[in-house]
Amino acid sequence: EKNQPPPSDAGSADVTDIDLAIARLEELRRLFFSIVEHLRDTAQRQVELNDQTAQVLGNETNDNLDAQVGPLGNRQQSLREIADAIAEALKEQSQAANTSTANQAVDTVDSQQVNQQEAEARKLAAAAEKVNQGSEAMQAAADLLSAPQLPEVSAVSSQQTEALTRLAEALQILDESQSSEQPNTDESKGDQQQEQQQNQGSSEEPQQQQDMNASQMLQAIRDRESQRRHEKNKHAATDSRSVEKDW
Repeated sequence: EKNQPPPSDAGSADVTDIDLAIARLEELRRLFFSIVEHLRDTAQRQVELNDQTAQVLGNETNDNLDAQVGPLGNRQQSLREIADAIAEALKEQSQAANTSTANQAVDTVDSQQVNQQEAEARKLAAAAEKVNQGSEAMQAAADLLSAPQLPEVSAVSSQQTEALTRLAEALQILDESQSSEQPNTDESKGDQQQEQQQNQGSSEEPQQQQDMNASQMLQAIRDRESQRRHEKNKHAATDSRSVEKDW
């Protein structure tokens, strides 16, 4: 009995590998949710900055215009730096998701889970690209606001609207990504549908609200841009009639 070999730890080693992989995925998900909230906050701050910039530059009777434009440019530059950090974090998340999938043993993860993780990595990369595009527009707006001469309100508004649109599109991608992360362990399609109906009033409701928020933000951007163009055309028509009367 003393010469018997010790029991094999192969089975427990496999379990440990699986546990580590699951723990890593959970860590990535927690970080993902944090990044999404930072992005949502940045988009909201961009909304506020867009409104305040339009208000300041649109007030032609403002005697303190120079002093007010400078801080707007600083705030835009600050948001641009935050957007860069978010884009980099999303890019790292995408790379981590790809690495996690590649490192998992084929016999410990089913193909459906692998496919979901690969799709997740692609969505994260797409969202990172959208945020990068928004950052470029933010930088263009900051440059206009920091120029020696006061910029045209339409030029700044165009860049700020572009920035906000890209952030909202990134949010929409990430919101869809969150909704697709729900695990599917049901053995039949009927069981899955029944469980979805039971959870509809709880876990899915906040996600639907997030999707709606991203969509509403995009719609609000379109409505603002449409109103801005309408006001611009209306102002141009008024100026034209004034010139005709002078003649």
